[in-house]
Amino acid sequence: MRWFVPLVGVIKINFDGAIFKPDGCSNVGVVIRNHNGDFLVGLCQKIVGCLSAENVEALAASVAVK
Repeated sequence: MRWFVPLVGVIKINFDGAIFKPDGCSNVGVVIRNHNGDFLVGLCQKIVGCLSAENVEALAASVAVK
């Protein structure tokens, strides 16, 4: 999927989750950019325990909104 620049004055939040079964953990990541595509803030968070794909994506969305 290609990244599209948001309208002027708008920020864009991208998030994703990943499951690492061998390590017994999940991770979530968030990237926030402005209308120029400039990086504003990012986050990568390790979650102890393997969550389902649906749960780790929902958690990533929740972390992105916070």
